[in-house]
Amino acid sequence: MDAAWEEMIGLLEGMSEYYLEMIGLAEEKRDALVNAQADKISKIIAQEEALIGQIGALENKRIGLVRRIAAESGWTDQKIKLLYLVERAPDKFAERMKQTGHKLADIVMRIAMLNGINNNLLKQAMHIVEYNINILSRAQAAPVYEAGGGHQRQDGKGDLRLGVLDRKA
Repeated sequence: MDAAWEEMIGLLEGMSEYYLEMIGLAEEKRDALVNAQADKISKIIAQEEALIGQIGALENKRIGLVRRIAAESGWTDQKIKLLYLVERAPDKFAERMKQTGHKLADIVMRIAMLNGINNNLLKQAMHIVEYNINILSRAQAAPVYEAGGGHQRQDGKGDLRLGVLDRKA
């Protein structure tokens, strides 16, 4: 059983390291977004995807290990959260689990914050691009309703076949 707890701590520490790399990439992405460096953003996204794959592999191992620990410990919980692991760790592993759990939670919260910032920057960049495209193409949004309901006849007047409400709108 001790080996399983050692392995769990090692897995969580490994995940923490990958997540720290994600923080670095998120900060690089933020800078690239601010400086409109599209090629750099593409490279960062590729690096993030590779890291996500590595984190996913560790997550699958973690899930299997949690099941093993739960079975050996007689836990009946359907889902076992990190907090439960920290609380139920044997005394000999309790402090390390607590430190690792807090570190991982702090890292994940920081990633969530950076991802929120980056998402907002992406939205702003998309609005700027859309605005510039509209200006360059002189595109204008067509009105939903015009006199006569938006349909023109040969003589330039609206389509009088439409109802009164369409013409007045």
